[in-house]
Amino acid sequence: MRKQVEIPEWMMQEEVYVPCRDKDSFSKKTSGQILKVLGKIKMQTVRRGKWEISAGIGLLLLFVTVVLTVTARDMRFLAVVFGVMLVMLAFFDGTSIRGILAETFCGVTFAFIFTLPAALVGNVHTMQTITAKTAVTVMAVALLNHRVRWNQICASLSRLHLSDTLLFVFDMTVKYLVVLGRICKNLLDALALRSIGKNQNKRKVTGGILGVTYLKSQHMAEETYLAMHCRGYDGTYHYYTEHKINVLDVLRIFLLVGEIVLYICIGQFLR
Repeated sequence: MRKQVEIPEWMMQEEVYVPCRDKDSFSKKTSGQILKVLGKIKMQTVRRGKWEISAGIGLLLLFVTVVLTVTARDMRFLAVVFGVMLVMLAFFDGTSIRGILAETFCGVTFAFIFTLPAALVGNVHTMQTITAKTAVTVMAVALLNHRVRWNQICASLSRLHLSDTLLFVFDMTVKYLVVLGRICKNLLDALALRSIGKNQNKRKVTGGILGVTYLKSQHMAEETYLAMHCRGYDGTYHYYTEHKINVLDVLRIFLLVGEIVLYICIGQFLR
């Protein structure tokens, strides 16, 4: 006769596990910021079709605008240039307009706070001038950034006989930012899926994510070096970009000439 085995009561009770709620704002905010950066970089690689402009003309217009703006002494010149930029801004899509205005607002806010002590002691004109120049220069850079692709900018800079090594490092850095950003985003998603209950060691988890990302970057850097060495890289970085002069390029040339004429007519050059 077999001996009967009794099952303990605690084994017959239904187990109900309710994990403590934890704040995951860190992972959500970090993932959101990574997606924003990846979106901005991806935007720089999308062709604009018929709205594509020459990077060389855009860089020349930006350089002249910044130089004339910095040396300007009359607010009328700054007002006219800023008004023309607002007209150009109207031809962008809604997402680009919000991004450009946000970047300009951040620059203007920083300049306003930085020059506020000068206004408090009576130098209000100094604060107005620096804030206006900051708004013009930041918006000019933002307009170029949202219109010209970064690889075209590198190609234009290579024509100025800049170091190929410097341009190569810049180009590869931008490309690998996308790869490392995706890896970091995947690590955060994996952490969110595997996290149960309340995590008391968020700093340790953050260090682990940064450590894995650093090791990945080091491994990819070694692979890139070996690949370039096997392919006989001689230090020359070639760009294969084709661009035909269109109406927008001609318009920017007229804007460049008109900006210089306006600068001279107002009297900035003679002061």
